[in-house]
Amino acid sequence: MSTDPGGGRRTLVEHAVRLQLKAAPPGWTLLHIECLPLGEVTALARVAGAMAPHRLAVPPEAAQGLHEYLRVEAGTTPVPQQLVIDCFPDGRLLVRTEPAPALAPGPTPGAGRARAQSRWPKRLLIAVTTGCLVAAAVLFAFRWSWSDPPEADIDLLPPPPPRQQQAFDTISQWFTALNSHDTVAIQRLVCPTPSGAVLNDVEALNGNYLGSVDYPETIVDFRDNAETVTAKVLLRVKPITDDQRQAVKENQQEGSGLAHRWIVLVDDGGVWKVCGSE
Repeated sequence: MSTDPGGGRRTLVEHAVRLQLKAAPPGWTLLHIECLPLGEVTALARVAGAMAPHRLAVPPEAAQGLHEYLRVEAGTTPVPQQLVIDCFPDGRLLVRTEPAPALAPGPTPGAGRARAQSRWPKRLLIAVTTGCLVAAAVLFAFRWSWSDPPEADIDLLPPPPPRQQQAFDTISQWFTALNSHDTVAIQRLVCPTPSGAVLNDVEALNGNYLGSVDYPETIVDFRDNAETVTAKVLLRVKPITDDQRQAVKENQQEGSGLAHRWIVLVDDGGVWKVCGSE
């Protein structure tokens, strides 16, 4: 997952979202856009009271801008990336890049749209419940209006303390390595004596029975103890196994709908290593 340090690239997203909002239905509560690495862009709008989201036509100019943003953001990343945007009526934009879903050989026309539709309920819940958090993505603050507004100033949220950012970067690398089954990176990132859920992750990876693909969104609690730090990490979970799907469903129906994990990191010669969980 990446952030956008360049104002020029942010403009590509802002302009594309403005174009897309012209097609949004009255009463929309969330605009969700996905741009896949092979060029397909899908846009869905949630309307209060509607059971299913509205599919929107994507203006070619908007698609072109999003493709350019994704091309620059993905860079030389070996894993294909997709661009995901969530826009709220109060002007908030959550923009992130993440590993693209694997494509089966010879996809049929419209397969990408079907995938986006099937992923919508999970993405909608996470977007709504995490919208007020400082996510590990680009957070743009707009002052939207119902007419075509002039280009608005962007207010960036203050960055986290350096050690918290370093811890989050290491945690992000950890989950990226798990999601891509990169055992070499896992060995580089883990401490010599892992425990708890971290040890479970390593064993599940080695045994090829990971139950989900997890994406860290942000640190919501951070405790710095000099040689160790403990971070409460908000996770976006994509279940793989039936057991994990059931656990996510129960959490959405009966719990908070959020997935958290406490992760302990240790300072190993000036480098953070993922070591345990609480």
